[in-house]
Amino acid sequence: MSEEKWDGHTERRKDVCPFHHDKVQQIEELERSKVSFTVLKIFISIILIIGGAYWYHEDMQSQERFKDMFIVQQNNTELLREHIRISSYMLRKMSDDVRETKLNLEAVMTKEGLPYQEIPNSHEYNPER
Repeated sequence: MSEEKWDGHTERRKDVCPFHHDKVQQIEELERSKVSFTVLKIFISIILIIGGAYWYHEDMQSQERFKDMFIVQQNNTELLREHIRISSYMLRKMSDDVRETKLNLEAVMTKEGLPYQEIPNSHEYNPER
């Protein structure tokens, strides 16, 4: 045995036996590739973390856009309901006014002895007749 102090990791027989020499070289190559494999794992982990953060960010933005769109849709629905309510009220009043005018006009014209002529509907109106 040599007088060197053994560190517990280095193969001592590599200088004596060619088989051990080849095996030690293979182990050293594997350890060098292990470092690159570790770097590859770290690189892939970083890419996945960045991709996950991007996906999460985009998901949060799309949720915010959906909430904003939903609020706008609710506001538009309320405006439409208000418009329909007002339009229904106005049409009801206009119908009452037209009915009242027709009754009053018919009564006045009959009282005056004039012939009452009904106003034709717009789809029946033809100025060439």
